[in-house]
Amino acid sequence: MKPEERPAVAVVHRTTANLGKGPPVQPVPVSKTAGSSRRTEALRIRLSSVERAAVDATAEAAGLGPCSFARMVVVAAVGQKPTPPPPRRREPTPPARELAKVIAAINHVGNNLNQLARSANSGFDVDPAIIQEAIVELRALREAIVTASDSEAAP
Repeated sequence: MKPEERPAVAVVHRTTANLGKGPPVQPVPVSKTAGSSRRTEALRIRLSSVERAAVDATAEAAGLGPCSFARMVVVAAVGQKPTPPPPRRREPTPPARELAKVIAAINHVGNNLNQLARSANSGFDVDPAIIQEAIVELRALREAIVTASDSEAAP
């Protein structure tokens, strides 16, 4: 399309459009799901430490997070039926946390190994025996972790 064939586009800022010249400009929904149960709007409130502690305790007793609890209470207070909250994330078990730490450490070692390989491929002198030794150790460590996790999973 040639520049002269393009339609003129007016850019209007919502807060200053039609200032004092009639009704304010209404925002146009951005997504096709506007008006659905999809939560796209945010509301921020400030609480004292005592109020926050009370909200947290009541939300915990209801089995909800503080934000989901507050949303449900506010929506119900204005006469709407709140949509159900998303499922809460499960707290990882201590063995799962430890396994995540081990995997992160292995990933760091693997990243360092990759940097050594990249350096070697770029022409820097890297002793191939060091790289091969690291690969063997990483494989042995991986096998030990897989074996340990399999033995824990077995009844």
